[in-house]
Amino acid sequence: MEKKTIRSGAPYVTAGLAVFAVALVLGIGSLLSYGIAAAAGALGFLAGRRLFPDRVVEIERAPRSGNAEVDALIAEARGQRSELVLREIQPAAGKQLKIKSLVSVRGFICLFRCRG
Repeated sequence: MEKKTIRSGAPYVTAGLAVFAVALVLGIGSLLSYGIAAAAGALGFLAGRRLFPDRVVEIERAPRSGNAEVDALIAEARGQRSELVLREIQPAAGKQLKIKSLVSVRGFICLFRCRG
């Protein structure tokens, strides 16, 4: 199991809300008000870090059987599956791309010819 930290975005939101609240109440028109807004943003960020801490989750990588040969076979099968999926997806994406480019080229040509 591997541990991964998911950072919370809430501290940035609370810092922004604190700066916004200071701007609404005091207005931002002098250097002192900018300093107060910056201090409020820093305090809001610290409050957000304390109220909404980062999460640590455990991610399970490919399961290990304990046998190196079996693990190698599993990894090979997963690789083959990924290749098959990519082979099916890539031609379809290519066709859609060709159709979209053809439509956009025709539309572009029509714009100039139709305005004539």
